[in-house]
This record gives sequence, C-alpha cells and structure tokens, in this order.
Amino acid sequence: MSKIEAKNKLVMLITELMRLTIKNEIQWESKTPPRYLIEGTDDIVPIYFSVKYKDKTIALFIRRTRQYNGEFDILHWTEEVKIAIVESDTILWENTQYSSSVHDLYKRVQEQVSGLNSLLDSLL
Repeated sequence: MSKIEAKNKLVMLITELMRLTIKNEIQWESKTPPRYLIEGTDDIVPIYFSVKYKDKTIALFIRRTRQYNGEFDILHWTEEVKIAIVESDTILWENTQYSSSVHDLYKRVQEQVSGLNSLLDSLL
C-alpha cells in the first residue's frame, strides 16, 4: 500500500469515527493512560480516550514532550494529539504525522466525554 493510499484510509477512518461520535453511535471513555506511554520517558500523557470500533481499540491522546532549543539553550514543552490502535495496553500502530482531522476528532471526543453538549442543552 502506498503512502497516499494509507493516508487516504486514515482520513476515511477518522471521518467515520467523527461521524459516529457526533451521532453518539460510539461512546468514548476517558481512561488512565497505559503505563508504557509514561514510564521510562519524560513524556506526559494528561488525557487519554479510547473506544471499541470493529473489534479494535482506538486510542486518542495528548502527548507532551520536552524538546531542546539549541538557539536559546532551553528545554520547552511541545504537545501533539495522537491516534493509535491498542491491544492489551500495547500500541500496535500510532499516527506519526500531524493531521488536523485528528485534532478535530479529539475536540469532538472531548465534548462527548465531558458531557458539554448535554450541559449546554440543559441550559436552553
């Protein structure tokens, strides 16, 4: 499979997860991140969501990492949203490139899990 085909399939997966999330046909859960994501590393995973989709566990999480800036001789934190396929607390696959659609999905999942929409609906 070419990189373009793989990228297109990833976009299709994210689009389907977004559609199902918006319709509340899948329910994401907030969980403690698996230990392997945070042990033995300086990375921080403050938020970790997962959902079952077609017999696979899909994880969506924020990973904060420290990076060195040689120009100013300082360490600073960077943050990225990741989507992964997980099995038995092991990442089988993780996206490696920035994707705005992953960020959009993350925002929808965060709204669903937090109950923001139902809270706002109750105000009307």
